[in-house]
Parts: sequence; structure tokens; C-alpha cells
Amino acid sequence: MSSITGWTNSDNWPIEWAQKSPAPKETWAICLDSDDHALLIPRKLYLVRFGINGVWVRDEKNEMTVCDKEDFLPLAFAPEV
Repeated sequence: MSSITGWTNSDNWPIEWAQKSPAPKETWAICLDSDDHALLIPRKLYLVRFGINGVWVRDEKNEMTVCDKEDFLPLAFAPEV
């Protein structure tokens, strides 16, 4: 993550602001494992967002949840698909 400098405080130390990270892009992934098979079905395709802390996915109850990255295998499709 890069930062922006140029401002100084009263002690003449540079002040740095971290730039906001871009939002994760949605991609298709296969669910490999799930603690609750009623909420996330193994071997099913889901539209997910891989983030720093895990994978954001909408479960079978239509609620957003965060899962471990190891539980999903991202798939690469051609843009036409």
C-alpha cells in the first residue's frame, strides 16, 4: 500500500496518509469445504470477493459471510463468458 506525504506536523515530521485499497473484484469460485452444508454447498459455484481477511460470499440464506480463503478455489473465465 502506498502513502501520500507532503504535510508536516508542528515538530516538522512528515505526515503520511495511507491510500484506500481498491475494493476486491467479484470472481467465480468453487466451494471446497464448509462447516455448514446447508449454508454453503461444497462443489457449488459461488460469486465471491477475495479480501485480505478471507472470502466474502453470499450463502444459501442470501446473507453475506466471510469464509477462509482455503475453502474456495477461484476460477478464471474468458471475459466473454
